[in-house]
Amino acid sequence: MRTYFRNFTRDDETEVECEYSIDGGSAPSGLSGPPEFYDAGSDPEVCVVDCWLVADENANDPPRINLTDDENDRFAREVLEDPDTYEPDYED
Repeated sequence: MRTYFRNFTRDDETEVECEYSIDGGSAPSGLSGPPEFYDAGSDPEVCVVDCWLVADENANDPPRINLTDDENDRFAREVLEDPDTYEPDYED
């Protein structure tokens, strides 16, 4: 599993750094022909592996942070909407 790192601002304005992976996703297929052969594709899943305060990033063992469900959703949206951090790499 390949992981990436990204800074993120939590709902309470706390700056954290998250380690995450991007799994799955598929490109649309069957854009011509009968509707039963159409596959709209699927979005990839962003999975936060680890998260810590940016202020503690140089500590030997910084305390870990758990994002709320809403923050996890927002983090995933930000990753997938940012072309600098996510470029789909669909397998052929």
